Formats: sequence, C-alpha cells, structure tokens
Amino acid sequence: MYKKIDEKIMKQAKKSIVQPSENYDARVNLVLDCLPETRKKVIKISTWQRAAAAFAVCLLSISSGVLAANYVLSERLQNMPDIEVAGFSLNEQNTKANADSYSRTLTEEEQERLAKLQDAYSMEGEFPVSQLQTVVGLDDIEIDRMCYVITDSLFYFPERELKDEELLQYIDFCTKRDYSIAKTWQESTEAQVESRSALDASKAVQKGIDLVQRVFGEDVSGHEYSLEMLNGTGDVLNGLFTLDFKRDGAVAYKVSVDECGDFGVQAVYMVDGELEVQINEDEYINKYKVARELLMETFDIKESEIKDTLVTYEKTNNSMLLNARVTYGFQTTDNAGYCVMFDANDWSCMEVKFYENYSAYESVLGKQVVIAEKVGNTLCVVPLENQ
Repeated sequence: MYKKIDEKIMKQAKKSIVQPSENYDARVNLVLDCLPETRKKVIKISTWQRAAAAFAVCLLSISSGVLAANYVLSERLQNMPDIEVAGFSLNEQNTKANADSYSRTLTEEEQERLAKLQDAYSMEGEFPVSQLQTVVGLDDIEIDRMCYVITDSLFYFPERELKDEELLQYIDFCTKRDYSIAKTWQESTEAQVESRSALDASKAVQKGIDLVQRVFGEDVSGHEYSLEMLNGTGDVLNGLFTLDFKRDGAVAYKVSVDECGDFGVQAVYMVDGELEVQINEDEYINKYKVARELLMETFDIKESEIKDTLVTYEKTNNSMLLNARVTYGFQTTDNAGYCVMFDANDWSCMEVKFYENYSAYESVLGKQVVIAEKVGNTLCVVPLENQ
C-alpha cells in the first residue's frame, strides 16, 4: 500500500512547480527583523538557503512594513527554544532535495484561505494550536495526516480539503524554519569571526618573515619588501596580504597570508635544469616521504595527523613533466590541507601552501584539471597510502 502512495506522491510532486511570490523577499526580511538588533548587521539571506521554500505554495501579497511591525510574531520567533531552532537546522542538513516539493497543489479555495490566514498569522498573531508533524521518509506518511517529509523536503497534503489549523501549521513551520536557518547561519558566522584574530599589515609582514625562515631557512627580516592588500570580499573578512621579499633588488620569495588562516610561501628563482623532464612516477611516489618529513619538521605535524596524501603532476601532450614540478597534497585529521611543490631537477622545495579547509585545495585541483585539459595536457592525481 505504501509503495503505491509513494509513487503517487512523487508523480504529483514532480508536477507541482511552485514559484516564490513577488513579495518573498519582504517576508524573508521579517526573519531578519525578528533577530535581535545586535545581530542583524552580519546576516545575509541568500538563494542557496531556500530556493523556493517559505510561504511559497501560492502567490501571497503582504507588505514588508506590516510584517516588520508585528511584535507578536517577532516575540514568537525570538522565544523559540534552542532545541527547536537546532531541530529545523538539522532537518535541513538531512534533506537530499534542493527545494521544497508538494504532494499536490492547493485548490483555489485553499489558496484563498491560506492568503487570509497568512495575514492573520502575521498581523493578528493567529497561530496554530499544534505543530506540523515531521517524518523522516515517505514510508512514514500517514495517508490522511498532513506532514513534512525531511529526506525529500516534501509537504504531504492529504487528498481532502485542508483545515485552517493545518494551513496555519504549514505557515508556522515555514516561518520558523527560515528563521532558524538564518539564526543558525548567523551565529556560526559570528563564531568564526570571534575565533579569528585581526590581521593587520605589520602582522602580515611578520608572518611572511616567519614562513620564509621556517620553509626555506633564510632570514629576510632585513630584506626589502613590497606589501599589497586585496580588499576583503565574500568569505575573506579583511582581505588577503601579498608580500614580495627581495634579494639584490630582485624578488626572491612571494608570500600570501589572509585572516582565514590560509597562507602560501614560494621561492622565486631561475630554473637551472630543464623545464620539461621525462615522467618518472616511481620516483614521485618515493619522494613523497621527503615531502612528508619536510611538512612534519617545518610545521610540527605528527605522522598520525596525516590522513591522506596525493601526488600531482602535469603531463604534457608529448608525455613530459611540465615545468619539472611535482606537488604533494596532504590532508590532516583536522581536515586542513598542505600543498608542497618540488623542482624535479634537484628536488628542492619550491612552494608550500596551507588551506584551513581541505576542500579548498580540492577545488584548486579541479580547476587545474580543467586548465590542463584545455591546452591538451593531463593533470595526473595519484593517491598514496600514508605509511
């Protein structure tokens, strides 16, 4: 029986394409207005959070001014227990869908009542007696009871006329969910901000000096240098500092540091050996131990903290090693990432990079694959066991 119900639900859900209302942004603003004043400044609501969620079964028309002025609703949201807020956020993490779907579209009569109840909910504080039931999967649906299916982000509407209480439950669920997502995301952002110490120009220079000393063993504290700061955008709070340390008037080392914790330090020199050398995969695998030891000694990393290792090198269309460069990527147990590049001519270290989040390094690899393919080369990525 449930199998037939599941099939019917999925067919109807696929047919139900629901567009956000013209005033969706105004209603999302309610979520922001309901947050404490000290928290509003750092919150951003993006389309990635709810593409077609909250309040979007039919076109509703409600002014943002009225919504923002409703103290009763604001108080209801702000007084939500922490465990309830966490529950909404956890449900969002456990869904495999990118947007809400519906077992059926509402009838015209239901849409009219929903619009009126939305007004009553927002302006008069008319709230449901109980909460909308949530279930884990489609098999948990009770055929005559409205519910929300977590894994599919599906609202199941029984094949009968919905009661006012059920429509209010739907409105209340969507409102609380968007508020909870915004609040959780904002608090997570605040925690990240508090955990990062301010990075100014003097600290960036000192960090650059320390990195060159640790990786290449040269004291550049008295060297001439140039400093540039790229203004912060997106996830970079106060921007990225880039430094060029000079020796005899020429750039010898390039360093980049940012407030997120990522850094890169590179030796700049004229390559004495060949730019393209013969591929020798066995040698690259053996030299992995050299890269690992350099990493452990330079940054005090224990061998047990190294989780996964990759060796990457670019093969030209005539099967030579491009630029004589071989790179080792290390993922540590705290999900950070280190990248160590060698010159295959003499196996001297050319560059070390650190990524606070290993996925950032994986993203870089993905881009390198695309670039290599565009010029007819192949970026070889070989996973190595940590032995």
